[in-house]
Amino acid sequence: MDSHTPRFRIGLAALLLATAAVGPASAQQLRDSTGTYRFQARSGATVIIEGTMTVATDTIIVDAIPGPCYAAVNSSRAGPIVYKCAHVTLVIDRAHPLTKSNASSTRVVIDKTPVCMVNGRDAQGRPICVKTGYESSERDQTISARVRITQLP
Repeated sequence: MDSHTPRFRIGLAALLLATAAVGPASAQQLRDSTGTYRFQARSGATVIIEGTMTVATDTIIVDAIPGPCYAAVNSSRAGPIVYKCAHVTLVIDRAHPLTKSNASSTRVVIDKTPVCMVNGRDAQGRPICVKTGYESSERDQTISARVRITQLP
């Protein structure tokens, strides 16, 4: 694994239904979007989250991998619906769930920094590094992606 290859913290991939009620202000938009959809969020070649979303009169049901998914307790009726699905946060816009939803995840990036392991001197007596090694350090990096949604037949 090279120094910029991400290592993802991955929980168990599972399927679970999660439901969140929406407020009256967005009920008409949801009625206009009623149906079952496939969704996927990608960052480059990496799939962050995928699954199905069912939009009903006053409810959005998410069935996703990774899972399980739970509606976040800090979702307000005025703001977006927020789901926690394992290590992924799925944010569904109440007014425009099919066009303004996104996902984010945190991954661990390993950085390798060269360090001198053995010092010495060259022929002129100047200090030089005789042997180089690497120190690894981990840092969290948040990746975000727009959720792509297609209607199922």
